[in-house]
Amino acid sequence: MTPPVARDPRLRVPATDILVVAGIVLVSYVVTGLAANAITSANSPDLVYRPASMLLVVATYGVMAAAVVWAARRTGDWRRALGLVRPDSWPKAIGLALLTVIAALVVSALLEPIFHGGEAQGITPDTGRPPGFSALAGVVIAYVAVAAVGPIVEELLFRGLLTAGFRRRFGAYRTAAITAAIFAISHFLPRVMPAIFLLGLALAFVYERFGSTMPGMLVHCLYNGIALTAAVTKH
Repeated sequence: MTPPVARDPRLRVPATDILVVAGIVLVSYVVTGLAANAITSANSPDLVYRPASMLLVVATYGVMAAAVVWAARRTGDWRRALGLVRPDSWPKAIGLALLTVIAALVVSALLEPIFHGGEAQGITPDTGRPPGFSALAGVVIAYVAVAAVGPIVEELLFRGLLTAGFRRRFGAYRTAAITAAIFAISHFLPRVMPAIFLLGLALAFVYERFGSTMPGMLVHCLYNGIALTAAVTKH
């Protein structure tokens, strides 16, 4: 099934709108990073155990989502521009999603001993969970941010808006490579980029196969949720 942005010539995202969204995302990342560092506790240095930091992450995704929807609405059909349409077959979409999750987790597991991406992101804690309600709340909010809000917003941005901006100009393969590369670079951590790039390619394939970003959201949420669970139960 060809994605809506490739079928409908009206679904165009101007380059200026993409630049505006990119600027908003970049500023949001920088502000969140500075604020998170400012409130880091010496007793709980791990990101997932800091409720305030994780709330900042959720807020950042909220700003990103608003920017993405703003740009998509300017196309005249924001739902289709973002790929928010039903896949042609939910059973097939779910089946492919599960296979993609398994493949992505296997690749990540093979790359982790080489690049230590989980530690670089602050997702893999250095020690066990600190005692107290605050650390538990941080983990709960981390699941909301990392395994729910974040994946959905990122799919709307990378497989949705950016694909709508690039797909007709560059075609399926180059668009997949470009969006996967931007997806990897946006994490700002060289050690996670190889795994994230490969995940981005897989998510682009899922979008091309079903013409919908919703199966990719399922893949992304499951992948992040399983990876986060493995990280916080490591110690």
